[in-house]
Amino acid sequence: MTLSTTEYYVSTGESKEATRARQAKYRRRQRLAMALLHAAEARGLSGGEAIAVLQNADYRTLQECQSMGIR
Repeated sequence: MTLSTTEYYVSTGESKEATRARQAKYRRRQRLAMALLHAAEARGLSGGEAIAVLQNADYRTLQECQSMGIR
């Protein structure tokens, strides 16, 4: 019988690996959103207009931006 070496947070019951993966995914999305916001502002949109455009962007567009290297 082998013992699992996975550590869990007592408060949430989530493994530390899962927490790290979730946080990394969140950070990637946050960096992408900020890069898109800055690109939209550089093209002359105000901050509010840029956010409105980003909120209406579909998932495929965001995936294409990530694949083009916007991180």
